[in-house]
Amino acid sequence: MAQIEAALDSGEAIVHRARLHPMGLLGTASAGAAIVLVVALIVLRNDLAPQTVALLCLAGAAAVVVACLPTYLRWRATEVAVTGRRVIARVGLRHVHTVEPAAVEVHRNLWGQWLDYGAVRILDANGTVEEFHPVRAPEALATAVRRLTAPSERGRSRRA
Repeated sequence: MAQIEAALDSGEAIVHRARLHPMGLLGTASAGAAIVLVVALIVLRNDLAPQTVALLCLAGAAAVVVACLPTYLRWRATEVAVTGRRVIARVGLRHVHTVEPAAVEVHRNLWGQWLDYGAVRILDANGTVEEFHPVRAPEALATAVRRLTAPSERGRSRRA
């Protein structure tokens, strides 16, 4: 979070923050569960020495960590902040970039409507599309970006 604050210009304040929804971890959690299931089936269906069982459990745990840790760290470290002038996104542990938004779209499926998550696509003035998925409360983020891109709001902020 300190990286987003460091990217702020003087006098610039954050008006809205958004984080990724935990649903983004579902695929990785499923892969981890599948690894645990395979190890459990191997151990339960075979007559193995205790050292072999311990080795299989250790290998399964290591595989789960290797499979899940990068996705978890990316999920935990990704954040989007809307200021009075721009959108600042921190994706992963080090990458911070800014977007001068021109338009914003929200896409949700049925699960997203039920669990309040979705994809937010922000189009900048150059035609580049930044997509954040799955974002918690995507409508709130889109509303903050729309306020930023509204012509009447821009005119008022320039006069101030």
